[in-house]
Amino acid sequence: MSELDGEAIKPRELLQRLLKVQDELAEQTAVHPFVLDDNLASLEHLLGLSPVECDVLALMVYRDQIPGMRDTCNLIDGTEGVQGFASLTACMLDYPVNQVRDAFSVRSRLLGAGLMVPPSNYRDGPLELSPGLADVLLHHADAISAIQRQYSDQDRPVRHRLDDFQHLAGVLGTLVAFLQGGLNGTLTGVNILIHGHPGTGKTQLVRAVAVFLGVSLYEIRSADNCGSPISAAERFSSYRCCQSLLAGDESALLLFDECDDVLSNS
Repeated sequence: MSELDGEAIKPRELLQRLLKVQDELAEQTAVHPFVLDDNLASLEHLLGLSPVECDVLALMVYRDQIPGMRDTCNLIDGTEGVQGFASLTACMLDYPVNQVRDAFSVRSRLLGAGLMVPPSNYRDGPLELSPGLADVLLHHADAISAIQRQYSDQDRPVRHRLDDFQHLAGVLGTLVAFLQGGLNGTLTGVNILIHGHPGTGKTQLVRAVAVFLGVSLYEIRSADNCGSPISAAERFSSYRCCQSLLAGDESALLLFDECDDVLSNS
């Protein structure tokens, strides 16, 4: 029980006590829980996050997971937007505000990798973590694999072989060669758009190509574990996140299926 419980205290005295506690806490070295610390180190290595970006990411995890932290982070006036949020975060983390502002910019690795996204409602502030990310980073060992499992399905059943698509023989050779160039590093930024009427086998074609190339296929989820559809914004965030995590994997393909709603809103 706190020494303040059940005690009437004047505002000035309360402020003095709080400042004293603040000074005591400031002298302590911040230590993250082991799982979070290990996951932050993995993301730092894989994505090239800066120390500021790692600390901002940790703060956002606490904001989602610790009672009262969200209210603390929402102390700024909502009209101040990202600039006000960056100023508050800089004060909390004891960093220059310009460094924190860079971590919140669209050019930062946090947003570029889909780890942080625009909010789903005004109460979440100007930015929030990608859905489910805070829980994964704080409670799951090997967060990289856990994130990939949460945002994508890997190596789903294949019903057809590449030979079943002989009617596409005119383009299959080019398609396979193009992907092989991306996998062996000859080509960079390899993206292929496959468009056609529903039910014509586009997804099965991609799965067959992955089997032919001998690589793993990660398919961005369009529905959650309950079967409810995932919004276009969340799916695009999942795509960016998985794309960043798989960037150095030479034996993986990423499929962003059913992306019409994302493209129509871009």
